[in-house]
Amino acid sequence: MKGFSLNYLVRPAIIEQENGKSPAIFMLHGYGQNKEEFFSIANELPQEYIVISIQAPYKLTENQFFWYAIELGSSKWCDIVQAQATQHKLLTFIGQACDRFNIDMEQITLMGFDQGGILSLSLALSFPNKVQRVIAINSYIDKKLLSFNYQKNNFENLKICLLHGYSNEIISLEWAEDTIEFFKKHHISYSYQTFSSGHVFSAEMFYAMKTWIEQEE
Repeated sequence: MKGFSLNYLVRPAIIEQENGKSPAIFMLHGYGQNKEEFFSIANELPQEYIVISIQAPYKLTENQFFWYAIELGSSKWCDIVQAQATQHKLLTFIGQACDRFNIDMEQITLMGFDQGGILSLSLALSFPNKVQRVIAINSYIDKKLLSFNYQKNNFENLKICLLHGYSNEIISLEWAEDTIEFFKKHHISYSYQTFSSGHVFSAEMFYAMKTWIEQEE
């Protein structure tokens, strides 16, 4: 982990590619979680991928971390300066990981839950040349986090999988549906599924996510 901008856990690719470069899944946990949360499913993901679970830079408690200060009330407030600093750290980290682990930079998937999903969407929409696929779980698009003139970006190669709990009490279904309208407006390829769950990453969501990854290979 020395020399990296963020803390992480890694599962190496088990099946090597002919060109020697592996596709990658970068995991971004939710607010108040840590890098262990998603990593428990790493070995269940397709074996040709290198899987890297990243830990957020800011600490709530010894084992709880967050990406930037946020309040998911009606105002959807967040600390923009802190969020932008984290976006920069993530882009730096992804570049470092691509160099260190021989990752195919044209096969980058971000998988995020809650705040990690909000960040994943903002990075992909702001830098679609650096991120090709996003799996956003119980998340939404926060336009305040998007780059200036993001509308001029080329989203042709971007694919997004949005999974949302129908009874989500933290990030409402309405916010997810607004996100779908955004995708439609900008002609972004997406898959959208709802589940009879709340603000959790359910087993049903995991299998839907795994199926989507396998179909998009």
